Amino acid sequence: MATDCTKDYEFKFVKYVYLCVLLTLTCYKFIVCATNQLTLFYGLILINHQ
Repeated sequence: MATDCTKDYEFKFVKYVYLCVLLTLTCYKFIVCATNQLTLFYGLILINHQ
């Protein structure tokens, strides 16, 4: 019984870590994308004003 419990706990922990990593990567991609878009946007504004 004890081994089953630890296995179940390990599985849940791994799944939780995997979800956290996935979420972090998704957020990171989104932030990088948004930053690039903003940089392009502000770059165009600056170029147009000059």
